Amino acid sequence: MHRGWVKKYRKCEDHELYFSEPFTKWQAWMDLVTFANHKNGSVWIRGNEVMVRRGQIAWSEVTMAARWTWSRNKVRRFLKWLETEQQIEQQKDRYITSITTILNYDIYQSDTADDTAERQQKDSRRYINKNVKNVKNVKKEREVANAPTPAQQMREFVESTKQQEQAAKLLESKGVCNSLEEIQKFVLYWTEPTKSGKKQRWETQKTFEVRRRLVTWMNKSQDFRPRKKTIQSVI
Repeated sequence: MHRGWVKKYRKCEDHELYFSEPFTKWQAWMDLVTFANHKNGSVWIRGNEVMVRRGQIAWSEVTMAARWTWSRNKVRRFLKWLETEQQIEQQKDRYITSITTILNYDIYQSDTADDTAERQQKDSRRYINKNVKNVKNVKKEREVANAPTPAQQMREFVESTKQQEQAAKLLESKGVCNSLEEIQKFVLYWTEPTKSGKKQRWETQKTFEVRRRLVTWMNKSQDFRPRKKTIQSVI
């Protein structure tokens, strides 16, 4: 089914086709909905102020009959039918035949129609952004899951001459002297077997991150002279 909103301008009654022929029941119903008060207000009838609330319309049967090119009896029967269908309520007023209240007026003329559409768009964007965020989170989790453990990092660093040379070049760019020699000392120290011979020294630590340990080693070493500040990052 087609859904959504179609804005109807009240000035449409000025078009030559609007009153060109007698109204159908549907046109009469839409006429009531279209011209019911959009907000609380009042009308003056024979010098008396009549309060008309949002969703109400202060038209007499005579006015409706003239607008729709109907007899008053036909108007009365139609309004009675709308009441039976619980579409309207009518209340008598001493200055006018009746005030007609459109039940569920907001369904037809909601103040939030535009807001609803905008909210749906925002919800849609939020849903998309949430999905994108979820995808990123999943990707990040996978990267973390696939990232080498500290043990793997240490083994790779110990076994990879290339990684040690890259770290040495970076240290030299920070003003560290004898960087490669210091890295080799670092490796020898932490890979020294324990007394039992079953583990290496680094494996006895509760936590071990190669990058942080190497930075600490270099900052404490007596064999280098940094040009400016202590080293913050190595690899």
